[in-house]
Amino acid sequence: MVKLNVIMKATMPFGKFKHELVKDLPTGYLLFLYSIKTEEPLTSAVRYWVRERNKTKPDKPYKNVFKPKEEKFSMSGLDRNIDALY
Repeated sequence: MVKLNVIMKATMPFGKFKHELVKDLPTGYLLFLYSIKTEEPLTSAVRYWVRERNKTKPDKPYKNVFKPKEEKFSMSGLDRNIDALY
C-alpha cells in the first residue's frame, strides 16, 4: 500500500503529461491509465484519483465510460436526398 503523501505527489513518468501531477490529469486520461497495467506508485495514484472524482459525480459513474454510444441512423432521409439529385 502506497502512502497518501506519495499519491498526492505522484507525477506522470511518461507520455504527453510527463512530469505533471497525477491529480491534475484530465479525467479521460486517468481512465485510460486505469485500464492499462502501470507500476507503483502510479497505479495507486490513478486508482485514488478515479475514486475521488467519482465521489464528486455519483450520478455519472465512470465505469461505463468505455461503452460506445449507440447512434441512430436512418437511411430514409439519405434516400430522398439522393433521389433529388437525379
